[in-house]
This record gives sequence, structure tokens and C-alpha cells, in this order.
Amino acid sequence: MRDTFPFLTRLGLQPGAEAKEIRRAYARELKKIDQETDPSGFQQLREAYENALRWHEASQIEHASAPARDEEPEPVPEPEDPYELAALSFQWLQSGSDLILERAESSHVGLWKIALRKCLDDDRLLNLQARILFEEQLVRLLASGWQPGHESLFQAANEVFEWERDRRRILQFGEAGARLDKAIDEWKLFESMTPDAIASFRQLLNLVSITREPTSMIGRSDFLLFHQMASRFYSWLSLTVEREALENWREAAFAESQRDPAKQNADDKAWIDPSSESIWRRPIIALPIAFMFIGLLFGFLSMVIDARTPKNKEAVERNVTESLVPPRDEEVFQFEPDKDGPPTQAQLDAVQRQVYYIPGSGVAPGVLRARYHIQIDASGKVVMAWKLNASRDPLFDDAVESALVHTKVFKPENQGKFRAWFDYTVR
Repeated sequence: MRDTFPFLTRLGLQPGAEAKEIRRAYARELKKIDQETDPSGFQQLREAYENALRWHEASQIEHASAPARDEEPEPVPEPEDPYELAALSFQWLQSGSDLILERAESSHVGLWKIALRKCLDDDRLLNLQARILFEEQLVRLLASGWQPGHESLFQAANEVFEWERDRRRILQFGEAGARLDKAIDEWKLFESMTPDAIASFRQLLNLVSITREPTSMIGRSDFLLFHQMASRFYSWLSLTVEREALENWREAAFAESQRDPAKQNADDKAWIDPSSESIWRRPIIALPIAFMFIGLLFGFLSMVIDARTPKNKEAVERNVTESLVPPRDEEVFQFEPDKDGPPTQAQLDAVQRQVYYIPGSGVAPGVLRARYHIQIDASGKVVMAWKLNASRDPLFDDAVESALVHTKVFKPENQGKFRAWFDYTVR
């Protein structure tokens, strides 16, 4: 009997199904099969689909009435062009982007997923070739760089087309597919970070989006954080940040990472051109000026010493002796007598957890250790973090410095100076 045909049962169709219904059922069942792990199931579904189309065509011929002699047969419609079908569906998707961007940003991913699924369920994409061409246009659009709404469209498309689960599907689109494949890896690595790290990076990305040209008002710690972020997530950032802003920040952050703060301060104070021979370097001019300066300096020091000389000579000698003895490491903490004291180990551990560092492929396994001299003001804020001992990776040192500058774990009672080690074990 006709209602017992296995190919109709496999597609979940009734005997009176039209060709459009057959193609739609095939597309629906195809989503349920993993071609890599179940090749026989895919082959059975494909055979059922082809048999159903042949059965429908045969039934149409069987029931068609013969045309009259004086009538010409109706022309057979030409098959629709899959490129045109894909272009029409893609055009419809882009036409609705403005409506999506007008809504709250938190709803963009969900709205993009609804729009994409509506395109795939449309009759124009029942053609399998048109469906693939539509997906290819979407991949090339995302890989071309950031546009408003692309960051949420990227997340929605990854879920709807299941790119993360089946990488072969996206890699079939050549260079554009490979670029998105790498962006997916970086995005998932970003999402696996701690909530505090993600929040810090999100805040920095907001700053980048509103400051296309970084200025001198941007802090060094922000540049160093962006340098680390761009070196780890560049492919993903190219989908979420405007290209011009991304390149401007990338160049500025790299330049800042190469700068030595101590050397830069010295350069800022220099006013003599080192390439020219200054007149002040000539002995006939420099020697008299040097003697004059030394005489003035001794006179000034004598006035200061006379003004501050206490009556108790022993106190003077004791103060001078103590000033010549360098403080030991355990004496580095400086705090008021009514304060609780320097930071606790729990506070330093909290700072250690805020060091957002991902070792690169070129960093050898082992322990990275950096030592810093830290000063905390009366509000509990770190006002100085001077590197005493560097680790093997400058990016780790920059991450420690950024964590110290941005941390909020210290309290007013921690005011003073101290030294601390920060470690990271590369596996």
C-alpha cells in the first residue's frame, strides 16, 4: 500500500505530500544527524529523500491528463537559481538588522537567532545549495570585520549553524571560515576566564569603543592590559571592535609595552640634544659653573643644618647614625602607630587571583616570579608599584602591575610601603 512506503515513513510524510514538503522534511531530518558519527544514517536519509522525489514525480505523471490536440502543453518551469535564492534570503536578513539594533543590547543575540532560523525555515532555502550559499555569505560578512551588531550576530550564528560543534562545516568556506574558526577558539578562551577578568576586559573594550584615538589621558595600565588582550584575542577582537580603533589602540599599546618608565621619565627631563655638542660641555665654561654651584650648595646646606640643629648633641648623632642604616626587608612596612599594619597574606592572595595572565606558546614550563615594591596611600589605593625583580615573561610582569594598580583589596589601615612576590606556574 502507498501509505506503507518506508521512504515516506522515514521522512514523516503522508502519501499526498508535495515536493516542497519533501524537501522541507529532508532539511528537518538532516539537522538531527551527525554525518561524521552516523554515515549510514545519513545515507539512508538521502536515499529516502531521493526515492520520495522520484515517487512524487511518477505520481504526477500518472495522474496527469493528456493535453488536447489543439492545446499546447504547459511549459515546465525552470529550476530556481540557488544563488538568487540565497541572495534574497541574505538581503532580507540584513534589512532587519536596524530593527534589531534599536532594541536593548542584551536581547540582540536572541533576536539574531530568531531571524536566522526564520531564514532557514523559509521556502527559498529548502534548496540545499542555496542554504550553503546563504551560510557562506554570512561567514564572509563576519570575517570582513566589525560592523554594528556583528559581535552578537557572530554568537547567534555559531549556535544556529553549530560551528563550534562541527568545525568542518565552517572550514569549508576557505580563508574566511578559518578566520572565524580561530575567532571561536579565542572567544571561548575569553569566556572561560574568571568573572572579574571578563568584567575588566569588558570595561576596557567599552573605553576602546568610545576612544578611537587613544590619548595621553589613557593610563599605562590600560595600555598594558589591552596589549595582553590583543596578543591573545586579536581574531575575536576584529569582530567586536571597529578596525581603525583596534589598530590605533594596538599600536599605542605595543609602544607603551616597549617603553621603560624610568628611562622615559629621564627623557622627558632632558632638554639637550644628544646629537649636538653643547657649549656647556666645554671645560672652560663647565668648570667655573660647577664650582659656583658647589659653593651655593654648601652654603644652603649649612643654613639648613644650623636651623635644624637641636640642643641635644647625642640626639643629633643618633639620628645621623640611624639614617645611614638601610631598612631590612622586614622593616619595609611603614604605617601609623594607630594603624592595624601592613597587608595580610589573604589580601596579597586576593591580588594574586586578580592577575589576568595567559602564557604564550613560547613561554617554557616552570615558575614565573616577579617582585614589586608597593606603596599604599591613606585611602587604601596603590600609588606606586615598582618592579624589583622581573620574571621570564614581560607580559606576566605587566599583568601583575595592572592587577596592583586596579585592585581594591587594600584598606586605609594598610597605608605604607612593602615588598611582595607574585608567582605563576606555566604547565
